[in-house]
Amino acid sequence: MLLDLSVELLQEIAFNLDSSDYRNFRAVCKDTSFAMEPLFFSTIVLSRQHLRLKSGHWILRSLASGETGWSKYAKTLRFARGNQINAWEEASRLSDTAMQELLTRALWSMMNINTFIWEVHEGVPMWQRDLICDYLRALPFLDDLQLTVEGVELSLGRLAGLRSLQITTPYWKECPMVQQVSHLATQSSRLTTLHVFGFTDWSELWSTLRRTNPQISLREISTNVITNQLLAYLSSYSGIEKLSLHRPDGGSLAKSDHLANSFFQTVLPQHSESLVGLACSARYESAWSFGTHNADLISNLLKLETLEMSVNAEDVVNIIEPSMNAVEILLRSVVHMPALRSLEIHSADAQEHRNVRYSNVIRRHHYEVYEAITATVTEFRSCNRSSAILRVDGHSYEIRPLRVEGASGSAAGEDGLFAYFQIDV
Repeated sequence: MLLDLSVELLQEIAFNLDSSDYRNFRAVCKDTSFAMEPLFFSTIVLSRQHLRLKSGHWILRSLASGETGWSKYAKTLRFARGNQINAWEEASRLSDTAMQELLTRALWSMMNINTFIWEVHEGVPMWQRDLICDYLRALPFLDDLQLTVEGVELSLGRLAGLRSLQITTPYWKECPMVQQVSHLATQSSRLTTLHVFGFTDWSELWSTLRRTNPQISLREISTNVITNQLLAYLSSYSGIEKLSLHRPDGGSLAKSDHLANSFFQTVLPQHSESLVGLACSARYESAWSFGTHNADLISNLLKLETLEMSVNAEDVVNIIEPSMNAVEILLRSVVHMPALRSLEIHSADAQEHRNVRYSNVIRRHHYEVYEAITATVTEFRSCNRSSAILRVDGHSYEIRPLRVEGASGSAAGEDGLFAYFQIDV
């Protein structure tokens, strides 16, 4: 029976449940409720309603008492943007002084937080930003900081214990915290994961990392702004495991090709023995896409488990000779990559479509490319099997033994060849 199980086994069972089921599992009985507490209270989300409105202050007062499960078990704290506050709600809020005292007591009741997620913008009062930054610096176990920053600068100070740092800024605003984030990253000697997204040029960050703290060797990097400084940093050491260059582009074909050639020739070989995840699907057609120029370099990534790349139309559409078809070359490389479990192939936009709003000509371009990719995939034959799931234009494929028409039996009729079959129909 369920109630005969130990607390540890009950927690193991609960760990595999969806978070939406936690409440129901707690309601079974006192024993399951006790077993569920560390999971149920592991995450707490506070929105602007909790921080501004009297109707939301009950949770802050509960936290301030130090008697809730969150005070004991909370590991993840998220400050969400929340819904817009209307004039009637604004009139009912507490004074800043009362709110500051209440929020201080509520936050300092949760000192076991190791993951902090904050969506901060110009609408967040200055006193609140400063208070939360003070709290961040006081957390003894903080190792994962995820910030979405819109047009404000925070006084983060020194957070030396970070293992993971994520900074996201709007695509229409520069981040005013580049220098501060650069110092923060170099001060975090345990930092292994860094994600920076948005409109901001993070060249200073990569230069600072390379110059002032060479012993920090990041294992996971994600960014959407590719610069020479980033590539110089990546080529300065070995051992990166997950690298995501989101839609890399240099602003023109010449600059994109220059960055891509530098990446494939100088960066990728540095990490060929450690990479388990690589994503560099180009925004516009360029040398970032897969082709004969980088096929050998990609096929040498024998530890790779996930791969995401794009192809150029000229390398796929109306290519008669299979040996010149970029998708055919990629698939033949994949079957010799033993660790690969996921492969995504995308169509890059045409260079002439830069600064063109989405239109029929762009849709037609993608349609032609994806049609050519799909045709190559369905016609592909190999003597080798691959465990990688292939994803193209929203469809998934797996490679299976090809059987002779009319054959019967689970293994009968195999002709020694393997082919891709769609699995999401």
